[in-house]
Amino acid sequence: MPLHRPSRSARWSGLAVLAACSLSAPALAARDWTFDEATTLPAGWSTTTDGAGNAWHVVADAAHSAPHAVHIAEAEVPGEASLYSPLLALAADETELSFRHRWNLEVAPYDGGVLEIAVDGGGFVDILDAGGRFVSGGYDATLAPCCGGNPIGGRAAWSGGERAGFIATRVALPPGPAGRTVQLRWRFGTDSSTAAPAPNGWWIDTVRLGPAGSTQPTVDLAPAALGFTVVAPSTAAAPVMLANLGADPLAYTVVVVDAEAACSAAPLPWLTATPAGGALGAGAATNLWFAARGDVLAAGRYRATACVRSNDPARPEARVAIDVTVAAAGSPLFCSGFELGETGRCDDGGTVVRSGPLNWPVPADFAGLAIDLVTGTHGPKTGGVPADVNLYAGDGSGALSVYWYADVVPEAFVAGVVDVNTTGAVDFSLLQPGALVHENPFYSLLSKPLDHWLAGATGYLGFKFWNEQTGQVNYGFLHLQTTAPAGFPATVLDYAYDRSGAAIRIP
Repeated sequence: MPLHRPSRSARWSGLAVLAACSLSAPALAARDWTFDEATTLPAGWSTTTDGAGNAWHVVADAAHSAPHAVHIAEAEVPGEASLYSPLLALAADETELSFRHRWNLEVAPYDGGVLEIAVDGGGFVDILDAGGRFVSGGYDATLAPCCGGNPIGGRAAWSGGERAGFIATRVALPPGPAGRTVQLRWRFGTDSSTAAPAPNGWWIDTVRLGPAGSTQPTVDLAPAALGFTVVAPSTAAAPVMLANLGADPLAYTVVVVDAEAACSAAPLPWLTATPAGGALGAGAATNLWFAARGDVLAAGRYRATACVRSNDPARPEARVAIDVTVAAAGSPLFCSGFELGETGRCDDGGTVVRSGPLNWPVPADFAGLAIDLVTGTHGPKTGGVPADVNLYAGDGSGALSVYWYADVVPEAFVAGVVDVNTTGAVDFSLLQPGALVHENPFYSLLSKPLDHWLAGATGYLGFKFWNEQTGQVNYGFLHLQTTAPAGFPATVLDYAYDRSGAAIRIP
């Protein structure tokens, strides 16, 4: 249980006995917590709340070590919630704490989390104020000191936006003699403003206590094997998380070869890695997205190996086994599958507008291809051309960008084709047959370049837009063919939307 500050004599009498019993003990075996054994916190772990109402609990929606992590949701009221470790009597070689975590919080640094420590019965203080030091993955923001009532406002913290991958944080514990008793607290504070789209909050996993790790670049891959299904003729992708557990920068490249081949063999044409290389700072992590092309493969099972080469001196070549099943496209008899509230009719009562085959090329320039989905008008964007979405090259590098006129129509948003940003977050997800485009999917809040297009990806860009004829928001999709590395040449294959305002399912 957490230290709730009983009398000083009571605290010291209990802690003194614990310290005396473990003064010369070796490192204990139970110094690795993955939270995977049950759906409740492990023995000795606990949580408290003050104001915010949310408590830490074990979840299965995201994890570094599957299937579980511990999580606290982001609240829209001032308050805090703390996750407490057991009381820990430190052995001589237990000098470093490490853990993996990710977060999805409002973009401005008003909500966030800190790590605190109580030593030998004292009060909790920030790990840095106690004499600790971040080896990697330290605080990345300063919480706003005013205006929202966050109890830890003004402090250095982990905050701001989204870290979709579980970053690796390593902490050198405050120096001191063996036998000290410590307790750790992950403290999360919120203010009275907004929250990020759900699922939001802070996730903690894979907590370890032990000797200091290497400072050299260190590769960590999870999972070690990957399997997923592709429905022909679409492209599907699945991620493997790459992290740098070392304190020095990790430089890496990725190549995908046949399952039985050496990493020096020719790359496979049907399976690509995004990004294909890069660098990770201390504690940083990114998702490597592996995309299989169902348009060039017959139905069946295919195996490959992803080779991650890096400057990790202990593991210069790491391998991930990949198993892909290509399934033939389903019967077109029923589009919706008779899910709750659906009729199974492919025409959705006659309200779905389908363009038919288009094959419109997207010019690789700033004017791009502006499309009015209702009238079918399309062409270079000019002041006199009405449009709902524009595909163009607009950041100077020639990268494919998407713009959807939210400055004119606030209800307009977009989601869809795979794009992985430099922090590992997926700004646009790859929508496949059967995906439902409606009010709840994640929609990008910014018009921006799509930075890392998958080679040869065929996918769907889902969006919502304002239909001037009906005077309401409609949901639809563009069917795109893109090219690595920047997206061009790009082609709009076709599009569809539901003019009734109902959700639309990709066929």
